[in-house]
Amino acid sequence: MEKIHRPLVLAVGQGLYDIFDSGYYADKVIERLFKNSPRLGSRDRRFVAESIYEVVRFFRRYHFLIGEIPLKTPEDYLKIWAVYAFEKYQFKNDDFVTFDEKLYNEKIKKLKLLPAIESSWPDWIYERVTGELSLEEGQRLLGALNHQAPVDIRLNSLKCKADGLVQSLSQEGIEIVPIEGVPNGFQLKERKNVFSSEAFKKGWFEVQDRASQKVSPLLDPQPGQRVCDACAGAGGKSLHLSALMGNKGRVLSMDIYNHKLEELQKRARRSGASIIETRHIESSKVIKRQIENFDKVLLDVPCSGLGVVRRNPDTK
Repeated sequence: MEKIHRPLVLAVGQGLYDIFDSGYYADKVIERLFKNSPRLGSRDRRFVAESIYEVVRFFRRYHFLIGEIPLKTPEDYLKIWAVYAFEKYQFKNDDFVTFDEKLYNEKIKKLKLLPAIESSWPDWIYERVTGELSLEEGQRLLGALNHQAPVDIRLNSLKCKADGLVQSLSQEGIEIVPIEGVPNGFQLKERKNVFSSEAFKKGWFEVQDRASQKVSPLLDPQPGQRVCDACAGAGGKSLHLSALMGNKGRVLSMDIYNHKLEELQKRARRSGASIIETRHIESSKVIKRQIENFDKVLLDVPCSGLGVVRRNPDTK
């Protein structure tokens, strides 16, 4: 194991404190850490991001293993990180972190009897999922959601073709491979910041999970049709609908959260999806006014929020 440098570990502790004590989103915390430390190399950034996300993902388990002590300062959160580092790197005590291996060994024996804590899920979610499914299926689902998701992107067919996207990203050191069974879907071979790429800035692709990419084609939207995406969120499926329709017709994207629709408007401008309109659902009247206005309606329901946990473990 290469030497772990003190400033990187302190950055992890500060990041965890900001997430759990101040309630900031993990991705925004990491983004701010990197912005404030522009000299960090790619390896250092990967270490900080991976450490924070993995501790967030299994926070309940790690907190149990240090005796569920109160966490009040960034230094306290380093005790959580120390458990992660011990298990991943066999990292033990140093001058900037302490680790009680005896307590850890005592606690680890008890975890098998505490499956919700072992898998780092709130009791109510664990009980709900394993109750509605079988115990085996529920544990398998929750276990799968604890694994980091691959980075999937969808080619924007309104602006480019597959060969052009592959070549453009490759020139910036980003390699992608097609996703089997998902037309225009690609997966990054290695996690990279695709948002800074020229292809992204030009609107040649959208970051969208492969499961989400399979939804809009089920509606079989045709050019010239009127389609409503009634639970649009930030609009990944709305953008896909507009591409499938060849940017001909009308897509009305609706949601109860206006800030998500504002994000959709930015994405639509970048992608060249000019047929998308947005409508904030402020009351049931907004819905009633749309009766019989569309050829097809997309309802992505129910929205449990569990689908985003792989990418945003702080959702738990």
